[in-house]
Amino acid sequence: MTDIDTAIDEVSENYGDVLFDLGDTVSEEVVNVYCILKKILERDLEIAYTIGHAYRGGSDKYQAGVDGFNERVVMVLIRHIEGYLTKIGIDMGMDDNIKYSITVNNGQVNLASDNATINAVQNNGINIEELKVLIQTLKKSAPTDMDKDEKETFSESIETLEHELTQPKPKKSLMNTAIKALRRIW
Repeated sequence: MTDIDTAIDEVSENYGDVLFDLGDTVSEEVVNVYCILKKILERDLEIAYTIGHAYRGGSDKYQAGVDGFNERVVMVLIRHIEGYLTKIGIDMGMDDNIKYSITVNNGQVNLASDNATINAVQNNGINIEELKVLIQTLKKSAPTDMDKDEKETFSESIETLEHELTQPKPKKSLMNTAIKALRRIW
């Protein structure tokens, strides 16, 4: 198809007498359908009220036109893409039978294929003792050239962290905010 605009105008104006000529080969069909869809987007056309007339198949319903266009134009591209991806999958050996090993440990799922092995560690919590040591290290190595606002932010952030560590359920959002504030100072 050389002029997509002209083809779209012809299909829109002839109410079913003219359909898109998508081409004779796979590559022509792919290119032409892609160009048609791209031009429809560029021109902001509503398929139901323009091109859809040609694809209604005798129905007086707008949806029939959209369905017909999708089946006879859009699905051509989708089927070619599907065939291409299937070919790539076969070339990569994805059509071989794969054996899966699924292991569930305390809500964590590990999936391994064929003879693969997974060694996973799940960390769902905060090591409070490590965090306390880090807070003490921060206090000792705090920058000495902080201005008044930075000193206040530093102090409040450390206080927030220490307070949350004494709680039965520390609030992660408060701790994250305090840590982010400390990062800005450093």
